Amino acid sequence: MSDYLESKLAGIDIAVGWAVDSFLFPTKSGNFDPWGKKITADFIDLVINHESTVFPSPSPKSIKMLDLKESDSYLPKIYSKNIGLVKPYLGRTAKDIPLSDEKLVKEFDAFKAWIYNPENYKKLKIWLKYHLTEERLLKRKLAVIPTYEVNDFLKSENRLEMAKVLNIKEEYFIYSFDIWIRTIKYYEIFGNDVTYFPHEYRANAIIHNFDFPSQLNWSLQTPSDYEWSWGQYFVSEMSRNKDFNKKDLLINHIPLIHEETLKRKADFENKKPEEKIDAVTEIAAELNLPANIKSDIFSKAQRAYQSLTTIATIGSLALPPSPQLNLIRILILGGLIPVTWWDGRIPGKLGKVKFLKGIIEWQNLVKRPGSP
Repeated sequence: MSDYLESKLAGIDIAVGWAVDSFLFPTKSGNFDPWGKKITADFIDLVINHESTVFPSPSPKSIKMLDLKESDSYLPKIYSKNIGLVKPYLGRTAKDIPLSDEKLVKEFDAFKAWIYNPENYKKLKIWLKYHLTEERLLKRKLAVIPTYEVNDFLKSENRLEMAKVLNIKEEYFIYSFDIWIRTIKYYEIFGNDVTYFPHEYRANAIIHNFDFPSQLNWSLQTPSDYEWSWGQYFVSEMSRNKDFNKKDLLINHIPLIHEETLKRKADFENKKPEEKIDAVTEIAAELNLPANIKSDIFSKAQRAYQSLTTIATIGSLALPPSPQLNLIRILILGGLIPVTWWDGRIPGKLGKVKFLKGIIEWQNLVKRPGSP
């Protein structure tokens, strides 16, 4: 996501964790966070590219519950102490920060403008169903989220009439605005010490808000802004491979890549894009992450042996005098790739071989300078 390792803390809210859980661990009911896939990719980049990642708390009670043995049951799975990717940000909570009526009115106007967009409305309804029907999320909501601070505000001046117009249950409408308004509080809690990356829904409360200084905020970025993205790579791998080991991703891959990135901090600072990309692909090769033969070279290789069915035939194949295509033959003969069927996948460790750099890639990991 970022093109270098950030020294600052990264802040994410609990909603980000539920979004990632939604993508990594689908619910039996089929309810999900519609922003889950994108947020999962961004979350992976965020954790890897910052020295530490923290989350704020909605109330003092929620901080006290962090000391309980069963505290993990009140948090997203990816916030588990056993996984250790994120930590609580102790200190003030959302409940400790009052908002003026003037501020509430301003935010409500922004909220209305956002929700009246048909696409936003559609996503919000899906998101609310996930948040307010799944047992694990409801357990946390009932236990640690303070009674809706926006209740009195929304019940005054017939503001709740808007819920009827939108065909949203009052409880759902109040909850959605409560989540929106708490974004402003979390921003204040983090201050200048932590860069806040809110959930995609919550980010809209910051985008419109000119009271806030410009911040790196993932909702304002697209994959085309990245020089590389570990998140895009892993999300792509999960989409391609139904047997992808998600536990291994959380327990091993992310921490190891973070550690390697930290060690190579100098490789990412004040370097040319190509040099940074070389450092990234070296990490991928070192960790033997699944790679691919580049698509153009793979197409040539396919055409060269697609009609062949035996090792003997392949052994006698007179490939054009290309080091890359000769490598394909070596891989087949060595049993590293199958004869009858192959999708271009190869062991990532082959990326450590210098002369192979031109033919191996980790899909969606890097974007070469000048590419669209």
